[in-house]
Amino acid sequence: MQFTVVLVVLAVILLLVLFFFVFSSLSLWFQSLVSGAQVGLFNIVFMRFRKVPPK
Repeated sequence: MQFTVVLVVLAVILLLVLFFFVFSSLSLWFQSLVSGAQVGLFNIVFMRFRKVPPK
């Protein structure tokens, strides 16, 4: 029972971190969508992981 609780807590933490990265990149993704650039949302998120300035 405890292993399941630990697993659920870790999954929730991972989802919150992923949500933070996606949510923080939404405005930049929308800006690229409106300007016609062919950049996907996950490309912008992964740019943050690679420490490339997405702007």
